[in-house]
Amino acid sequence: MLLCFLCAVLVLVDALSCPYDSLPPQVTTILIADASLCPPQVEDGTCVVDCNCSVVNTTAYQAVGRCLDLAVTSKFTEYPMTIDSIDNSGYMSFALAQFPDHISYMYVGFVWARCEFIYHSEINNLNELDVPESFHWPRNVTQMHFNNNRLPSLPQLPPTIKSLHLTNNSFSNPKDFEALPSSIIELEVIANKYTAVRNVNWCNMTSVKLSGIQHLDNVVFGPKLTYLYIDSSSVQSWVMNQATFNVLNQLTPIALPGRASAGFDYSNLTINTPQIACSAANGKQQEIWPNRVARQVSRGVVEPSTPFIVCITPGKSTTNMTNKYTTTAFLGLAVLTLLALVYMAIFARRWMMKINSCDCKAVPMMTESHASILRELK
Repeated sequence: MLLCFLCAVLVLVDALSCPYDSLPPQVTTILIADASLCPPQVEDGTCVVDCNCSVVNTTAYQAVGRCLDLAVTSKFTEYPMTIDSIDNSGYMSFALAQFPDHISYMYVGFVWARCEFIYHSEINNLNELDVPESFHWPRNVTQMHFNNNRLPSLPQLPPTIKSLHLTNNSFSNPKDFEALPSSIIELEVIANKYTAVRNVNWCNMTSVKLSGIQHLDNVVFGPKLTYLYIDSSSVQSWVMNQATFNVLNQLTPIALPGRASAGFDYSNLTINTPQIACSAANGKQQEIWPNRVARQVSRGVVEPSTPFIVCITPGKSTTNMTNKYTTTAFLGLAVLTLLALVYMAIFARRWMMKINSCDCKAVPMMTESHASILRELK
């Protein structure tokens, strides 16, 4: 009887155990959308619990937990998500986070007050985002926004996103661009701390917005690009291959800044790649968008139309490079084949010398392949 009672107690304790008690000590409250814990009267299915899984009356949290029961609000029919940190801790843990796969839009930024799970998904006012390797983003996320965060670099992003917006963050590591998923076709990088973009292949990009950039080196654009916007940048070097130059130069400069979604738009921009930098890249200076005209940026203020000077390197297009690699591989295979034939010929001649100088009975048996080579040599 006592044993049965103890077993029942253990089962009850296990049922009442809360997974969130294993979170780091800086986590005291957790945002969840869990029907087994949240009050049923909550429209979107969300609530905030403590590390004992008890619902608490607060809007601040330092971690996100199980959100698989996120409900569709009466105002919106999508499964968007808003995550914010308003307790000034700047810390957010995804160590135990679970999101429904039907979330398609995530917004990571600062808000002054808690927003409900409407329109999009937000993660706000952070300087540390704990995303473990075991974490899985929703499988259908296609849009992500990181706004007004103090994170030094981007976390690992899902391979499904097509649109990425980075606005007013502390991101500064240029390696972030190298790690972007190749699925991204729309990129906006405005008012961050990036100063350089180097050695990236953006052939799939259709729309790119940049600001605060000083160096653009070996950034490859393809014919899919229809819109480029550069703001508040003093570009000291822009090195590109001829194919990228052709793609960019065919974009029509916009007459009125900020009023188009196709072509080349800019504001407060200078591009002046010096000859010394261009020579170091084995390139030549070239003016890009020579058909620009002086633009009125505000009433009575005309933007000076100074030339935009870039550097074009002799690098070939992707197609030419592919052909080059194919030709090189073919030549390498031909050389290896020739060396093999020479080796077999030398081996065969040495075999003939053994036959002429030794007792035939002492010579090992020849294989059919060796015999065929001898016949060819005769």
